[in-house]
Amino acid sequence: MAKKRTIYDIAREAGVAPSTVSRVFSGHKNVSAKTRTKVEAIARAYNFTTLENLRQQVSLARQTFAVIIPETRDQYWGRILSAANREAKRLGYQTMLFQLLDGEDYDMTEIARRIIHWRLRGALYIGGVFEAVRPDLPVALNRLMEHMPLVAISPPLDTVKCTFLHNDLETAMFQAVQHLHMMGHRRVAFIGGNKTLAASGARARGYLRAVEEFGLVKDDAYHGAAGFTAETGEIAVLRMLTTIPRHRWPTAIVAFSDLVAVGAIHQLHSMNLKLPEDMALIGCDNTYFSPHTLPPLTTIDLFSEERARTAIVELVSSSENQKAPVTLIRAPALIIRESCGAKLGYRDLS
Repeated sequence: MAKKRTIYDIAREAGVAPSTVSRVFSGHKNVSAKTRTKVEAIARAYNFTTLENLRQQVSLARQTFAVIIPETRDQYWGRILSAANREAKRLGYQTMLFQLLDGEDYDMTEIARRIIHWRLRGALYIGGVFEAVRPDLPVALNRLMEHMPLVAISPPLDTVKCTFLHNDLETAMFQAVQHLHMMGHRRVAFIGGNKTLAASGARARGYLRAVEEFGLVKDDAYHGAAGFTAETGEIAVLRMLTTIPRHRWPTAIVAFSDLVAVGAIHQLHSMNLKLPEDMALIGCDNTYFSPHTLPPLTTIDLFSEERARTAIVELVSSSENQKAPVTLIRAPALIIRESCGAKLGYRDLS
């Protein structure tokens, strides 16, 4: 059986770069007539159908953006992915998903290599959680940028010069703790996130800055079990309230996410504690279920769908015109509901 020819075989025989062959097949005007004729003649000599297939493949790739995203079991990531897909479709493009599965040992540079191999139009990286623990991430993103436009929904990385979209989460979490402080809380815990507060990103930095600025009680036991699930919230509350003497219990909790907060609510109810009378609680993400918890969850709205739509628009624009990278920061908003105890007003909880 004859060897199946590839775009690289055609490029080698024609004495041109594979990218030149791609431009011929996609009908790009920036190719000389002599080169175009030569490349097409070689492709037809191999197999005319292959030429047509390659043309279709290249055309499809040029209408496709790669989306690199954590596992979407968490509704937060799902909302971002859905909004990105819808915006891409609205603008005449499609997406190819590269998902970072929980618990899997994956190589970011290998993911970048696969995306480059597909010769896609651009790439969208959706992060915000893994940056502190993935030393191979900047290498992979910079490699992508050598071949295509890149937009990232994540905190900026010093060594990566692409367009970043992110929230001022540090200020948002600071304001959440400030809100609790203004209602009389001095013992405020932070649950969820990475194993240490230092690795838990902007949310943890905002919490720590507020604890310092308002002179709140510092206690290592106030950083509950690491993780990003509802189970994390349950374990964190159970561990804190069974290992700390009651007089040292926090009177309020800020959770890394609404999902972690839901677990906290479940555990607090299981321990016959009333929210917010016995324990105030604030989540983060303003997920669809946050108004429907018992009590309704005070949370931080990150406007995730808006960021996803903006990211796709930036990616399309960057793929059509060379643009200098920018950093776009969206201010989150504290959505006050019943779980924080706002209706109870100020109380002396020292």
